Amino acid sequence: MHPVEEANGPSRILVIDSDPHILSQVLRILGRQKYEVLTATSAKAGLRVFIQDDPDLVLLELSLADADGLDLLVQMKERRRYCPIIVLSPPSAETAVAAMRRGADDYYSKPIVPEEMLDRVQHNLEKGRAARREFDLTENLQWQMSNLLSLREVAREASLAADLYHILQRAMDQTLQSLQLDAAIVFVKEGGALIPLAHRGLPRTIASSLTRRRLFWDDESLEPFHEVSEATVSRGDLEQGGPLSRSVGYGFTALVPLLAQGRLWGVLEVAGKESSVDLPRELDMLTSLGQQIALALANARLQETAGQHVRELALLNEACLALTSDLDLEKILTTIMLRTSDVIGVETGSLLMADEDRGELVFRIALGEVSG
Repeated sequence: MHPVEEANGPSRILVIDSDPHILSQVLRILGRQKYEVLTATSAKAGLRVFIQDDPDLVLLELSLADADGLDLLVQMKERRRYCPIIVLSPPSAETAVAAMRRGADDYYSKPIVPEEMLDRVQHNLEKGRAARREFDLTENLQWQMSNLLSLREVAREASLAADLYHILQRAMDQTLQSLQLDAAIVFVKEGGALIPLAHRGLPRTIASSLTRRRLFWDDESLEPFHEVSEATVSRGDLEQGGPLSRSVGYGFTALVPLLAQGRLWGVLEVAGKESSVDLPRELDMLTSLGQQIALALANARLQETAGQHVRELALLNEACLALTSDLDLEKILTTIMLRTSDVIGVETGSLLMADEDRGELVFRIALGEVSG
């Protein structure tokens, strides 16, 4: 008889029984097969060990001093339905039926026969491993579906919304919700500087200090990320990371370069109070979300540039029309000044013309409150 080996070592079995003689007997039987055995003598202690140590199988005596064993059975199955539970109890058809109805995987009547118990343990461990694989596969598929929907939502927002700030806020909402994180901030790259543009979930003191501080892409702490194209864990303890990695209270931070069209558009940093449970999977998700945010930034800049070009072309067109349709120089110059102020976004301005006879500049056109 050989114990079922898990990927990370011997199978872990939790035995919950208030009878020290039964515990000693079960420990002796399972110990010979090199199983890792955990024990508890009460329902409260048993549930605590079950939650903390995640056993591969539970042997449960229903007669416990501090709680009904059937209630404990239900609690454990609600938390990890894939974990097999074998109920230990004196022979009783009524008790066996009640246990199976509450979710027990097997029922073993005392007294204990070593070989018979080992057969039942191994059989249920194999069933548990199959159930665990099925559970993990289902959970992974659900996680992937949820995050695909989040990515689609971010992409949809980026394509429909013209307000960049709205796009970034929605993208961060999706990120925090999907990955169960606590805070996020987006820095937009302007030259060599990183300007904080939007944030979510940050305490007021941290948000205030970050928005006042000027951050540069060539800061020493960000140098390790210059050649990185995907989400990476940020390490404030090694002085290699973003601002959130050095903020008090975050157990996990990650930095996401926002890359699109071969260009860095900014940086997303996220943080959580607890360390990530499935780090590789979450970093992949952050990388994908970062690409969507980068595309939104690129599209916003493209729209901004296109709008500026349209205004410039309209200015040239109107100036040409004015020159060919009006002989009044004052009207021509005023039209050109008005359109120029619209394009460059100013409220006041003036046009000075050279007086060659007097050798000086003379105010010819004034807009707004400019006075000569």
